[in-house]
Amino acid sequence: MSNKIIIKTKQYDVDGNMDTIELKVYGKLIEKNDSIYIKYNQREEDMEVKNTIKISKDCIKVIKSGSVNSTMTFVKGEKHTNRYATPQGIFLIDTKVNDFKISNGEKKLEVHLDYMIEIQNMFAGRNKIVIKAEK
Repeated sequence: MSNKIIIKTKQYDVDGNMDTIELKVYGKLIEKNDSIYIKYNQREEDMEVKNTIKISKDCIKVIKSGSVNSTMTFVKGEKHTNRYATPQGIFLIDTKVNDFKISNGEKKLEVHLDYMIEIQNMFAGRNKIVIKAEK
């Protein structure tokens, strides 16, 4: 069974400029061992990326494999350095979570993630992500 998944990201740079990215896909929502997994595939041009978002009480992990390989870890109040491998090279991404909230209802899951991001002195800013998945 496929679940409708909407991921909306608002990205703010240090000057306050904002970009919005919205992704609508179908994937799988799996609840297992006190964690929720959202799995979906993304295809852009001739690249395919398999995505898994693992959501637990105090940690969110975003795992990408395929044309992009990465495991990004988000823990409230903690800073993490993550490797992000792309066809263009490997980037180090620093993240520090300001807040996240999880609402796991009977018919839908909603996750709010707010974090600071810095990509190897190329970009610094703040991301606010809302993930909605129908059950």
